[in-house]
Order: sequence, then structure tokens, then C-alpha cells
Amino acid sequence: MKNNLILLLKIQILYLFGINKAIKTNDKKEKLKLWSLIILFVFSGIMLLGVSFMYSYNMSTAFEMFGMMELLPVIMMVATCLTTIFTTIYKASGILFGFKDYDLLMALPVKTSEIIGSRIIMINIINIFFTLIIMIPAGIVYSIKVSPEFSFYVFYIITLFFIPLVPIILASIIGYIISFISSKFKHTNIVNLILSMALIIGIMVMSYYSNSVEFDLINIKSIVMTKLKLYYPLAIFYHDAVINYNIISLLLFVIISAGIFILFVLIIAHKFKSINSSLASSNINSNYKLGELKKSSQFISLYKKEMKRYFSSTLYVLNTAFGVIFMTFISIGILVYGIDKMGSLLEIPNLNDMINKFAPIVLSVFIVMSCTSCCSISLEGKNVWLPRTLPINVLKIFLSKIAVNLTVLIPPIIINSIFLSSILSFNIVETFFMFIVPINYAFFISISGLVINLKLPNLQWVSEVTVIKQSASVLVTMIVGLLSIAIPIVLILKLPEINANLLIICTTFVIALINLILYKYLSTVGVKIFNKL
Repeated sequence: MKNNLILLLKIQILYLFGINKAIKTNDKKEKLKLWSLIILFVFSGIMLLGVSFMYSYNMSTAFEMFGMMELLPVIMMVATCLTTIFTTIYKASGILFGFKDYDLLMALPVKTSEIIGSRIIMINIINIFFTLIIMIPAGIVYSIKVSPEFSFYVFYIITLFFIPLVPIILASIIGYIISFISSKFKHTNIVNLILSMALIIGIMVMSYYSNSVEFDLINIKSIVMTKLKLYYPLAIFYHDAVINYNIISLLLFVIISAGIFILFVLIIAHKFKSINSSLASSNINSNYKLGELKKSSQFISLYKKEMKRYFSSTLYVLNTAFGVIFMTFISIGILVYGIDKMGSLLEIPNLNDMINKFAPIVLSVFIVMSCTSCCSISLEGKNVWLPRTLPINVLKIFLSKIAVNLTVLIPPIIINSIFLSSILSFNIVETFFMFIVPINYAFFISISGLVINLKLPNLQWVSEVTVIKQSASVLVTMIVGLLSIAIPIVLILKLPEINANLLIICTTFVIALINLILYKYLSTVGVKIFNKL
């Protein structure tokens, strides 16, 4: 059993980022690509650790002022739990439930428990990564500020591996419920998308009302602990174990977390086949009628195909549209409650100054976080030969994939630009840039994402999760997008003597020029790369 479990887990890990292909090939370019990805992954991890450290340090400054430093590890532990829930809800349906190679794996001479074990361990490995990114910087900051006893470090390290267990269970249950309900409707994907959107909006609303409570600074510690005890009792055991070095609380935290997790695994093992069978069942419409055939141009036909592919995957939509959803949520909040109120609720200091100084760039941050094209080539999978053999100009295939991303981004840009321009009372020139800068970035992230996916395709995937959330092209596109935003922001902050509007104009021209270069690359080199896939 142990050998099969390790082998199944190894296969899943090798499929991440296309590692297996790079290891097995003798092509030096593929080997170089693998090492480049490793370096990029390490670099991204260091950057995330740095951002997490700064966030924990800034939070510790406020806690230190009121003598409440002990809240820092607990608050960050809760933040880790929420991150785990968010990142696992939609992974569970692609890794644990309803995965593409279910029939193939069940036909292999391996036990069901081995299949389940390998997939649950995989989910846990992914979430341990996020746990370390958040909790290690928080622990360092706490140790710098407080200089705790040696027991703190021992207890803190032990608890790291048990923090994500209960949130994984909760997220898996929620993911299954959404998938199960959706599977009982005719339009499964639409229902799944609606339920998922409702869940995200519901969490945002709950977060708003939770943060809107006026705290009494004198009693804030007791209020926070009371809320934690109400919503997540394990946080109290964690607090007593890590802060007060209570070994009984440590044992309770570990035993309860591990016990609930083991119980969940046993239930899943017992119900695994019936759960996946229920998700595989679907409604069949027997009321079929032959309708009129409609003719469309090649581009329109390709665009419709890409749009259907996009909305056929809830994970694809949510992973690529979350940026614009969050952007719209903030814009509506600013419109209703004002910038200062939203800044305090979102814990973003000086939000008013940020938006007034470089609103078009701030809006563009959410745009570069939303890219459908960075995995659209990979999602063709083993059927990539099909569009390649059609009598269609490859550039039209590229444009149809870019058009999907623009469809997702441009309507929210227009709506949010109107909101913010009216709130901030911009003049005609400022209002113009509120539209043109984010739209320019929408073209940039759409085209660059496609170019990156052409250079870093993963066509051997067995789960959409691998391509949409864990592929190298997605990671590289995210880094490129954030760097394209970070550079002008840093210049505006570091060069206050230069007019911010002038820097925004220069940024617009540079991004537009890069767009033209990337488009030319797509129409020449990109076509050749695609024909060789």
C-alpha cells in the first residue's frame, strides 16, 4: 500500500508545472525551462514571504501599541484557515471529487484508500505551502517583538502542520455540496457558477459586517477572543498552546484537528465511489428539437467556442474573474460608504490618497489579476491538434482567446471607471485616463498571457486544477502583470517631484508599445510555436 500511495502522489507532483516532461526530455531548452521555473518558483516564494512579513510587522505595530502582541499569531492563524478554505473549495472538485481520470484510476490494481490518500495528501501539501508563507513571517515578527521562551518555537512549529486540516475538511464539504446541487440541474455549470459567486459575495458581506463592529480599544482583546471562541473554538486551544505554552491545549489542538481529519478521510473512503458517481450523473433533456442552423464567420465561431469553454468550468471563471469581482465590490462600497470607510474596512491605510493620486493604476491592479488567456492553450490538452488541422488562420484562434479575456475585463472596467470618476469628480482628462489605462492593461495581460502560455504549455494535464491554478504559465503571467503595475507605482512614490499624471501617460504609451510588439510576435513566431505543439 505504501509503495502505491507514494507512486500515485509522485505522479501528481510530476504533473505540476509540466515537470515530468522537462525531466524525461533530452532537449536542452526544456531542461533550461525547468531550471528557470524552479528559480521563478523560489523567487515568488521569497517575494510572498516578504509581503507576508511586512503585513505581519505592520499589524504588530498596532498590537504592540495597545499591549496585545499575543493576538498576532492567533489572527494570522485564522487568516491561514480562511486562505485554506478559499484555495481548497474549488480544488476539491478537481482533485478529490469528479476528477478527469477517475475511471482510469479506479480500473488500476490499487486500493481506493490509496487513491484517496494520495489526493488528500496532495491537497495538504499545497495548503502547507500557504500556511508556511503566512505563519513563518508572523512567527519571526512575534519572536522579534516579544522574545518568547524556547517552548514557543517548539509549539509553533508543531502546530504549523495541523492548522490547515480542519479548513480543508470544511472547504471540501462546501465544494462537494456546490458540485452536488449543480449536478442535479440541466445547466450544471451555470448553477455551479451562480452558487460559487453567491458564496464569495456572502463571505464578503459577512466580512464587511464583521469588520464594521465598533471595538472598544480597552476590551478589544477579550472581544476578539470571544469571537474566535464562537466561530472557531480551536483558535482558543491554539492561543493557549502557543502563547501560554499550555501542553494540554497543544495536545487538544493536535488531537482534535488530526482526529476530525482522519474521521473525514474514513468517511470519504467509505463513500468515495457513491460520491463520484452522484457527481457524474446529470440531467438528460429528452425534449430535443431540431432548430435552424446558423452560419457565422470563422472568428465568431471560434469566439463562441472559447466562450462556451470558459463558462463550462466554474474553476476557470472564478479563478480569472475574481479580480474584477473584488474590484466591483470595492467600487460599490466606495460609492455607498465613501473611500475612508472602505479603507478602514479593508485595512488599507491611505486608500483615499492612493485612489486620488493614481486611480487608473490602482484599478489596473485588479485587471492584471484576471487573465483567461494564460492557460487557454494548455486547456486544449491532447486535442490541441484539432484547431491546428482546421483550415483557419492560427492568428484568428489567438484573437478569439484574447477576445474572451477582453469580454471578461472591459465591461467591469467601464462600470468601475464610471463609478470612481463620478465619486472623485475627475475632469475630462482624468476621466479619459480612468478608461484608457485599465483597458490598455486589459490588452496587455490578455496578449502577454497568451504568449507566455505558448512558451510554457502543459498539454498532458489530467485535472483542470493543474492548468488553471498551478501551471507555470499562470504563475509567470501573474508575476509579469504585477511587475508591470509595480514599476509605475514605485516611480510615482519615489519621484514625487514628477507629475503623477505625466508618469501615467508615459506608462500608457509604454504598455501600448509592448502590446504592439507582443501582437507582432504572436502573428509571426507565435504561429510557428503553435503549429509545433
